[in-house]
Amino acid sequence: MLRVCQCKCGKAARNYFTKADYYLDRQELAGRWGGSACRLLGLPEGGEVGKKPFDLLTDNRHPVTGEKLTVRQKAERTSGYDINFHCPKSVSLLYGLTSDPDILAAFQWAVRQAMRSMEAHMKTRVRTNGQCFDRLVGNMAWASFVHLTARPVLGMPDPHLHAHCFGFNAVFDPVEDRWKAGQFREIKQQAPRFQALFRSLFAGRLARDGYDIEWKGDDFEIAGFSPALLRKFSRRTQLIESEADRLGIVSDQLKDTLGAKTREKKQTDATMTDLRRLWWLRLTDEERDQLARAELHKRRPWPGDKRQRRHDLVEAISQPEGDDTHSELWQRQRIAAHERSRAEYNRHRQTPTQRAGLGGATRRPIRPFSPPVAAHKTPLPSAASTQHRSNGHGR
Repeated sequence: MLRVCQCKCGKAARNYFTKADYYLDRQELAGRWGGSACRLLGLPEGGEVGKKPFDLLTDNRHPVTGEKLTVRQKAERTSGYDINFHCPKSVSLLYGLTSDPDILAAFQWAVRQAMRSMEAHMKTRVRTNGQCFDRLVGNMAWASFVHLTARPVLGMPDPHLHAHCFGFNAVFDPVEDRWKAGQFREIKQQAPRFQALFRSLFAGRLARDGYDIEWKGDDFEIAGFSPALLRKFSRRTQLIESEADRLGIVSDQLKDTLGAKTREKKQTDATMTDLRRLWWLRLTDEERDQLARAELHKRRPWPGDKRQRRHDLVEAISQPEGDDTHSELWQRQRIAAHERSRAEYNRHRQTPTQRAGLGGATRRPIRPFSPPVAAHKTPLPSAASTQHRSNGHGR
């Protein structure tokens, strides 16, 4: 799941991300800077987030010099947007109980790719010399925080792997050579599109690492976990849903507000090792068998060429739309991925003797394989046009 929440003042952002119950405690990972605008701000992209530069950016100040960034400085200025990514419960449960580094690496990679795609679509307003349009700038800066648990219920949190990427409301306009507010409204409108990208990349990376993926509508789970087990470790969601039913609330936005009002403070005195022991004690023998089967399936090794092919295909589809350079790079990677697939296809139809270079007859005829021709640079269809066609219009 992906949500985009507006943060209307710097104080609220600082309180949310720097309180001891939600920032860099023992149940969370250190925050990391992201986005190409970090280099312009003197911040190390991928480096650890510090409290002082984070606070300065939420106040519309340069994180190094302290000077004002954008021209407008209103009291209730939007300081940024909290873009949060949530894992399927089966993934969170498996990571919470096993600490498999491949799961964490796949999640962080998918989050970075989705954020880079958002960054490639970032725009800013142009209102000079009688002009009125939005200019594509393709840069932004964010601070990414990975959290491992949900808010506690009756003092005990459930495993919940998710990330908060706080996008600061300042982008650099190279034409006007100054910092301006970003146009996050379009990013928020296109959230379902970025959510689909995140899920597809995340599921593909987990499948490459050996996990059996089971798609359910537009979302997925790791196969082998019973619905009862997933519900057992989703107490926070069940609490919000039951309270919403009692109050007659059906809107997702109002449910988010309800969740903020009913949440307990995080228990920072418990380490992940402590929580893992408590979670393990809640499992029945049958549920432990489900966990063991998922881990056993993951340990089956993938051939190296298949791992490389899947990696190439995922990398190829993750290229953002944009200018001609991006389009050409995307097409070249698609062709390279298909060429690698063709080589693998042909090699697997050879006998062991042929693979060793000793000749011999093939097992079956080799069917031809033709990669797609990238003769044009037409952008991919937008989410709006896809929905338009699915409604039966524009045929």
